[in-house]
Amino acid sequence: MSTRASSYPATLHGRLLLLARAAWVVVAGTALAILIFSVPSSYEYYSSTCTAVAGVCSERAVGQVTPEGVQALREVGLSVRFYAV
Repeated sequence: MSTRASSYPATLHGRLLLLARAAWVVVAGTALAILIFSVPSSYEYYSSTCTAVAGVCSERAVGQVTPEGVQALREVGLSVRFYAV
């Protein structure tokens, strides 16, 4: 007979399993809350127009539309609100 190690992975039992599940729920809940609460501020950011100098807009306001971008959106029939969504 060989003294081989079991090929089954170690599993959690009892209180340690309960603690791991509770930690998972806390981490998942926190991530979901951050996602949900960031939506309004992200929408506000992307629906506003960067009116600073073009260099500043491209460096600091990444993703925010410039006046030229607003014009380009209008040319293809889209609004800044649509872009923000």
